[in-house]
Amino acid sequence: MKMIGMKSKEFKSIGYNDVEKAIYVKDMQDIIRVFENKSKEEFEQFMYSKQQDYFYLFVLRSLDHKTMTYT
Repeated sequence: MKMIGMKSKEFKSIGYNDVEKAIYVKDMQDIIRVFENKSKEEFEQFMYSKQQDYFYLFVLRSLDHKTMTYT
């Protein structure tokens, strides 16, 4: 899986894991949030959204996810 750098106030990069069917989002605090059972279409919807920060804050954060600290 490759993380794609983003220009955003809220997060640094995003990636999609085809094997796990999960969206990975790394935020400005170097915390990686893993959103499981997400489709490639959901990932692309987020990638091409013109309001990515809004989408992240109010939609992704409200979904069940795991967090990992990046070192």
